This record gives sequence, C-alpha cells and structure tokens, in this order.
Amino acid sequence: MSTTVANLPRYIIKDYGFPACATCKYFIPYVNPTKHFEKKIDITHSKCRMFGFKDNVSGEIINHFAYICRTDSSMCDKNGYHYVPISEVTQPK
Repeated sequence: MSTTVANLPRYIIKDYGFPACATCKYFIPYVNPTKHFEKKIDITHSKCRMFGFKDNVSGEIINHFAYICRTDSSMCDKNGYHYVPISEVTQPK
C-alpha cells in the first residue's frame, strides 16, 4: 500500500509562525513553588516585563500576564510586535 499526500494526516497548528514569549527578553517565567521539582514553567502565571503599571500606594511595578499581552492588540498582540529574542540580548556587539 503506497502513501500519497492525500492520505497523510493534516495538522493545523494555530499561530505556529509567531514567536514564543518564552524566548523573549521581556518574559518573566513563573514556576509554581509547590511543583518546583518539576521545573516546568506555568504559562498562565508568567508575566511580561514590557507591560504593566505602577501601584501608586506601594510603588511596586505590577507586570501584566504574558498571555494577556499576546491577546491584546494594544500590547504585543499575537504577532509579537515587541518581541526581542534572548539571543539578541546576550550576543556581544
């Protein structure tokens, strides 16, 4: 039995061509302290250093969640408008 292109499964991965926040210099990974042994980044609680606001009472900078920044067109949007690869930051000029 021969395999043709028509017989191959088709996968449609949404947003495949866009950069990942995890490889951006502004990404602040969150590792759940109760699951620190897994060393797995919790995507829903990871934040973006690029976007946030200052708490006027405490003076603390509160960063927005990365997934919100990637869904808001006024921030990074799904296209990753403010994305800067970590490799660009660490390479000497």
